[in-house]
Amino acid sequence: MKNTFISIIGLIVSVIAIGFSLLRIVPFVITSETYLGIIATFIGIAVTMLIGYQIVNTLEIKREILEQRKLTNKLQYMNDVLNKIIKTQKNEMQEGFDIISTLVYYQENGWTYSIQAFTSLHKALIASLETERTEYDWIFKLLRKYIMDINYQNFTKFITSLPDGRYMCNVEGNPTNDKELKDIIKEYTDVVYDHDRQIRDNCNFCRIKMEYNRVMALFNNRIKAILANPNNPISEGEKSDILYK
Repeated sequence: MKNTFISIIGLIVSVIAIGFSLLRIVPFVITSETYLGIIATFIGIAVTMLIGYQIVNTLEIKREILEQRKLTNKLQYMNDVLNKIIKTQKNEMQEGFDIISTLVYYQENGWTYSIQAFTSLHKALIASLETERTEYDWIFKLLRKYIMDINYQNFTKFITSLPDGRYMCNVEGNPTNDKELKDIIKEYTDVVYDHDRQIRDNCNFCRIKMEYNRVMALFNNRIKAILANPNNPISEGEKSDILYK
């Protein structure tokens, strides 16, 4: 564009010069006024050319800025897409790790691992909500099964009932440092409730809200039942409510 503008200006000046060379103005006397007029004319032409060049240069710079802005926006979009893909893959890996760990350890330890299995699979929901998963039924069915199998033996092997209504747990390897059952249970439930806050704060929580609330209510009721009377076994009716309610 710059070269085109300069070529046009050069052509105009050439045409003017040729015109003057062909004209014969007689008499032709150069006076001080004529000299000043010629100088002023050339200064005007020079200023006009300079202004024109600056206009063209400004338009060229503006065009380049717009192109750079478009390129920057495109790169930013590509970067956002890439970061989203990386984040999704990272969450898918974390979800898979939590789920596989849960299934493997539960397979090895059985119902005595129920509270740990619930905690581990429950934690998987944090990463799961950041993936493209739409099917959660089997996860909630497993969570219900783990809730049904939770009893005091998930937290301690032996308990002692005190006259004041407290239940003491015999700490393995350190019998002089027994703890109350409620304190040991709280160590587990604090982890679950921390994960619970993260799950509820997730913008995708609406995907699982209804069933999740049911499952968490069942979990809370089971924990309350154990705290109230750890020696009272779960009834068949309670099992049915946990699995199907």
